[in-house]
Amino acid sequence: MVYYENNNFSKAISIFEKLNSEIPNNHKVLINLGRAYLSYGDYHKGFKILYEETTNFEDNYKNLKQKYNLIEWDGSKLDPDDNLIVVYEQGFGDILQFLRFIILAKERVSKILIQIPHPLEDLVTANLELNGIEINPKTIKAKYITS
Repeated sequence: MVYYENNNFSKAISIFEKLNSEIPNNHKVLINLGRAYLSYGDYHKGFKILYEETTNFEDNYKNLKQKYNLIEWDGSKLDPDDNLIVVYEQGFGDILQFLRFIILAKERVSKILIQIPHPLEDLVTANLELNGIEINPKTIKAKYITS
């Protein structure tokens, strides 16, 4: 990150590429690699990496829905025993912006499970009323899904 922050994008790209080979498919590494390519002026590679990483978020939603046979939530009030899992699909900024709607969803759902990137856990835990909300559950016990 030091090289990136000091506008030495070619060195930053080299380091992020090496990290990506050592820690494949790490979201943070790929996002930083994509941004470094964009800053360097290689828009084709930068946008390709960022697009593919965003698509991985969407695949996560589809995989969870299929694996646990979840129903897409339409926003209606759920029975007290019906839990909802909220899955991220975009980057950190979008996730933080949409978290404000969890409070509104909580009015219609007894328990909400939120799946977010691990680097955001402490920030969300410190700033969101967690009564009836579980962040990054170890097991998925939900009937409905949304993003």
